[in-house]
Amino acid sequence: MTFSKYAKAHSHAPIHDKNVKAMFDLLDPLHNMIDRGATTLKEQSFKQ
Repeated sequence: MTFSKYAKAHSHAPIHDKNVKAMFDLLDPLHNMIDRGATTLKEQSFKQ
């Protein structure tokens, strides 16, 4: 899943509700995407 699709699929409600666990649950997959590295040609060219 790309970041933009992920962002559209999840609301910002945990931030507004000050729900810390939900915030971490929302951010964890994003950190995994970053750790995985560039996977598409656009990501690879942006990284250079």
